[in-house]
Amino acid sequence: MSKRQEAEWMIQRRRQKALDIAQKKEEKLLEMDPEMGEVEQELLDARQALLWASLKGEETEIIKETIAEIEKKKKDRLHNLGLSPKDLLPPFTCTLCDDTGRVGHEDCQCMRHLLMDLTFSNRRARAQMEKETFEQFDLSLFRGEKRNSEDLSPRQNMAEIKDMMVEFCDTFPKDLGRNFLFYGPVGTGKTYLCHAIAQAFMEKGTPIIYRTSYEVLSIFQDAQFGQDEVREEKRKERSYLQDVDVLIIDDLGTESIHSLSVSYFFQLFNDRILAGKTTIISTNLEPIEIQNIYSPRIFSRLYGEFEMYNVFGDDLRLKL
Repeated sequence: MSKRQEAEWMIQRRRQKALDIAQKKEEKLLEMDPEMGEVEQELLDARQALLWASLKGEETEIIKETIAEIEKKKKDRLHNLGLSPKDLLPPFTCTLCDDTGRVGHEDCQCMRHLLMDLTFSNRRARAQMEKETFEQFDLSLFRGEKRNSEDLSPRQNMAEIKDMMVEFCDTFPKDLGRNFLFYGPVGTGKTYLCHAIAQAFMEKGTPIIYRTSYEVLSIFQDAQFGQDEVREEKRKERSYLQDVDVLIIDDLGTESIHSLSVSYFFQLFNDRILAGKTTIISTNLEPIEIQNIYSPRIFSRLYGEFEMYNVFGDDLRLKL
């Protein structure tokens, strides 16, 4: 399957999901008001009559008045149920194309964003993202009791973080420019959380790139020192990292750390902060380790511009 075929399939799935939701709303409405079906049929018949009259060149004013009366009757019945006509519309992710991926004869921006994401996503991470979603987030895996000086149990802590990120994804881009750093021991759920966030944004059509810190460093290195045919492509990728609305960097600290890599990361973080973009980072390093390894200058930008959350608990991999 090509990247375009995959993108088209994802958008079709997104559209069908919205249509299914609208269908369920209609079914629920008929349960609440069985006579609404008759009103809908009246409206359908009147609109068909209008179409035929228009095609035949006949007078349509009386039919239009009839349609307006039926629509008002429908609106009044909905109002009595605490609803409006908009409440019955499919909740399309992209309002520009109604989740068709096309505007006129051109790709919609949601299609372009999705193609970019598929083009620059790690294949292994993509496979994991499809399984590791907010809907499949199993909080029962996290320890439910507190230990030692913990203010919350790992389960309570992750539940709060998960709820916060679900809301952030749902309301985005309202808080575009808000940044997060998740830190804590290996195996506590940070990467799963990043995958769930990425999947939520991808389903929404939000421009996003997911990269490990090693991949980010490789892009910057190849953009500066790679062979000519590689360098130009990597410079494009580097610009995408700098400009994309949401950048997720997983496993900060696992790359080769040296003065040049520190400079690359500072440049990336600083550019994105100044541009008002959202960056989400996961790391096994504690804040003091970040400061010692990456320099006080990077830590200052992270500490001042990122919301930091400690993801603690037992190694979940031992439970799987």
